[in-house]
Amino acid sequence: MASLYTPQLTRCRVATDGGVVRDCVDHEGKLLVVRREDCRRRFFFRGDNNNDDDDDAQQRECIRIDGEVFPLMEEKTVAAPGAGGNNAAVRCVEYVEDDGSALLLTVTVKGEGKEQKQKVAVVDARSGEVRVLGCSGSYYDSGYYDRDTGTVQHVVEVQVQVQGGGRESYMLLVSVRKELARIVRIKRLN
Repeated sequence: MASLYTPQLTRCRVATDGGVVRDCVDHEGKLLVVRREDCRRRFFFRGDNNNDDDDDAQQRECIRIDGEVFPLMEEKTVAAPGAGGNNAAVRCVEYVEDDGSALLLTVTVKGEGKEQKQKVAVVDARSGEVRVLGCSGSYYDSGYYDRDTGTVQHVVEVQVQVQGGGRESYMLLVSVRKELARIVRIKRLN
């Protein structure tokens, strides 16, 4: 079973020569082809007691790479309000916490060429509203480049509603493949 702090990898579909579509994950800077039979359903338990009660368990698809188990995130396309009242298609990944709560995260792009700025944003699943996340005042607000993986790392603060009306805040490290504006990995930091 993977821990709360194990990175979640995005499973995306890419077309290869001959029009064949393959599932892939980006791991440590390498694009790995994944067969559906390589993915396993694993149970992640909510709460403190690890019993086999199905009401407390959540099934997640995972993949084993070099002996480590990584939960997989799926890419989705959702409609978000665009300019002129038209809806625009937004590519997102669904980040799921151990308690089953989910966030739809995407990458926003402004500008072109060397002036291009990418930010991580959360998408409201009901309204389609896109809200940019960040660490206000942080040096790394627009991300930093990781040469080892070839991705831009964004540290973002997420606030979610919890039972009882309170709010919980935590930090995520979101890895973005800049040339594709695609989230490839998310790791919870605290």
